[in-house]
Amino acid sequence: WNDADWRRVIFEYRAEMSAMSLDDTISYYGTKYDPAKNSVTLTGENSKTPDGALVYSRPDAEHLELRGNFKSQPVAIELRKVDASKFELMSRGFHWINEYPHYQ
Repeated sequence: WNDADWRRVIFEYRAEMSAMSLDDTISYYGTKYDPAKNSVTLTGENSKTPDGALVYSRPDAEHLELRGNFKSQPVAIELRKVDASKFELMSRGFHWINEYPHYQ
């Protein structure tokens, strides 16, 4: 599993980020932002030392770019905003019982 092989990145809370890898493994990171430098420091859930320092930019309202070093490797990550209402569990409505494949 390569830490840079992320399929999905979620910024749900200001102080944390989660990343889903290509094999659906989820990793959680604490985030510390420095708005003056447009940077974010990522710290793994079981670590006291930072895993990476990334500079972010917003080329437009739908994209976010992160560049810098993550776990001693240079990275360039391009993210595209996804409308939360498009997620299947948000669009299919409430169900008391979830049949396969929704219960996994």
